[in-house]
Amino acid sequence: MRHGEIDINLIGEQQPLERNTSYFRAKRLIQIFFAVEIVLIIASIQRFFVGSATLSLILLTVALFLSPIYFLAKKNHAVLGGNLLATTLTITCLFFMWVSEGPRDEVVLALPLILTFSILLGSLRVFVTLLVFIIINLLTLSYLNEVGYITNIVRSNTVNSALLIVILLLLTSFTVWLISKDLLQTLLSLDKENKRVLQSQREIEKLVHYDSLTGLPNRVLAKLRFEYAIKLMQRNNKKICLMFVDLDDFKNINDTLGHQIGDKYLVELAKNMTKTGRQSDVVCRLGGDEFLLILPEVEDHPSAVSVAQKILSCVNQTLNINGDDISSTCSIGLAFAPEHGVTFDELCQKADMAMYQSKRKGKNEFSVFNEELKASHTESLALIADMRQAITLGQLEIYYQPQINIQTNTLVAAEALLRWNHPTLGQVSPVTFIPLAESSGQIINIGEWVINNVVKQIASWRHSLAQDFRVAINISPLQVRRGTLCSFLTRALAESNLTGDCLELEFTESLLIDNPKAVMEELTTIKAAGTSLSIDDFGTGYSSLSYLQNLDIESLKIDRSFVSHMTTNDKNLGIVKAIIQMSKELKLVTVAEGVEDLATLQLLAQLGCDFGQGYFWSKPLPANDFEVYVLDYAKNAKLN
Repeated sequence: MRHGEIDINLIGEQQPLERNTSYFRAKRLIQIFFAVEIVLIIASIQRFFVGSATLSLILLTVALFLSPIYFLAKKNHAVLGGNLLATTLTITCLFFMWVSEGPRDEVVLALPLILTFSILLGSLRVFVTLLVFIIINLLTLSYLNEVGYITNIVRSNTVNSALLIVILLLLTSFTVWLISKDLLQTLLSLDKENKRVLQSQREIEKLVHYDSLTGLPNRVLAKLRFEYAIKLMQRNNKKICLMFVDLDDFKNINDTLGHQIGDKYLVELAKNMTKTGRQSDVVCRLGGDEFLLILPEVEDHPSAVSVAQKILSCVNQTLNINGDDISSTCSIGLAFAPEHGVTFDELCQKADMAMYQSKRKGKNEFSVFNEELKASHTESLALIADMRQAITLGQLEIYYQPQINIQTNTLVAAEALLRWNHPTLGQVSPVTFIPLAESSGQIINIGEWVINNVVKQIASWRHSLAQDFRVAINISPLQVRRGTLCSFLTRALAESNLTGDCLELEFTESLLIDNPKAVMEELTTIKAAGTSLSIDDFGTGYSSLSYLQNLDIESLKIDRSFVSHMTTNDKNLGIVKAIIQMSKELKLVTVAEGVEDLATLQLLAQLGCDFGQGYFWSKPLPANDFEVYVLDYAKNAKLN
């Protein structure tokens, strides 16, 4: 906070504190005011009966003069009232000192009490002024008595003088009682506040070091525990294993059963994981569905792997949460100190890499970090960075592969296939860069670029080729789940004066796993706009066939892994035959990928497959070469 600025967070706290202090002073001022008034009246009566009518009148005048103090206190001007009280009483006492027995007069006993009033109820400046004024008067009067200029006669002790001392003593006692009462209340308040602060510190420490949901140590405490384990490791020459655990597809539990059930599942799972490991192991929750295990004093890799296998089994167990049986799987990554590093952040990063390797292996698996993973990770990061400029630098290019009607031998469609011409790596395989584009979120911009360029290319071919064939575009699940794909398609088609039937969108079955309702709605909207929908790589993904009934799919693409070996593998042949027969029953078009020889083509024709695509006809071609191919194919078809 810069000098002169006010912390607005303190405003609400300072004002009540100021109000409480002012109220306290006003309350005490009223109490002391009444006590002083009583003392002045009693002293006035006492002076009157001893024959000092003048002094009695003076005391009554002082009592009357102090009356405004009550109203000042009521108006919450306690400091002003306190200063007036202390000043008036000081002057009054010094007056009686001068005209009576001098520094030995009984009223001198009241001066320390008056100074107490001043510091308690008034201001420091007035207190210092009165103290100096009293000292000067005492010294001056004493000196004048000493040189004989003034003689204050000290009378003998009487009951009247003792009575005045008793009155002053009672007033002093009353004041001391008030001060001690306030001090006791202050000490009690401080003790209560101290306990509250200590409790707050414990709660803050818990929030800083522990996960609020599961009660497990969080990342901050995990780092501290790891650093302590490192010190022990250096003494006993053993290893430390950092185990990164990530639940597979936990989002499905939250989406299906709700976040409340998901949270309860995490709490129970955390308890089970804590019981599963060794007593010395530390189970931490990093957040979401991510856990971290610190295994100190590990003898070797197999002993850590044994714990990883137990964690896999633990997560696989079914838990009953509010009547729902829930089970999950997890992916685990392991990194060891000092073999893979000695700092917490370094080992976390490497365990995380190993965990993602487990994801790529199919999940419900564990992997141990190795340098190849690091190299692969570094390469992926470099590709992701280069990919951000690929569109701007013109490195992306769309190739087209024809789709042929097997029964009529006519060209009916084409599939758009994206290629990346990297300046140093050359042609980067789509199998490599498409997953990276999806994981980094760049698939949205790349997908829109593909759609725009394909639509423009179709419009160009409508003029140059005078043929109306459809182009299939592969779309990412991320594009559909954004919910903006249909509106983007509509704008792109409108800009080129085309309708939706010139396009076909291909997507894999995995698209329908997450949030199927929203995905169905978006695809239904796209279909209503005239664009065809096709399932790509059919039979290799999501096993449920309910979407074929609920979604208006036009075609199924039989994966090349089934087609390419169907002439030599009876199981592949059976799968292809079953897909074609099912498609006919559902009135769906079948497209066989990976047709590379005449025998495969003839077998597909016998089975009744509708369309084919593969190197038997043509490899994927740049737009200009594909245009030449289309013209040549049309000429050859006429000749035949």
